[in-house]
Amino acid sequence: MSGWIKTYRSLADHWLAEQPEKLGWWVLLLLKVSHEDKKILMGNQLVELKRGQINISFSSLAELWKTSRASAERFVELLEQEQMISREVRR
Repeated sequence: MSGWIKTYRSLADHWLAEQPEKLGWWVLLLLKVSHEDKKILMGNQLVELKRGQINISFSSLAELWKTSRASAERFVELLEQEQMISREVRR
């Protein structure tokens, strides 16, 4: 393992702290985002992935979090509503 993420102690007072499973999902998501700008191949197109971004499907999140695709989608939507993340859909 290499690298690190920074978090605030106030996370202990956040609503996620009352939901250990979802807190784990949040931390795994943080660990998966890019820590530097880089180019990735999406299909036959090179796309620039900026620091703090991730290219991942709901199905892949569900597999990572060991949950259903629907649960992964609902959690991501909740994070978006809480302005903890923003999404950009590319096709």
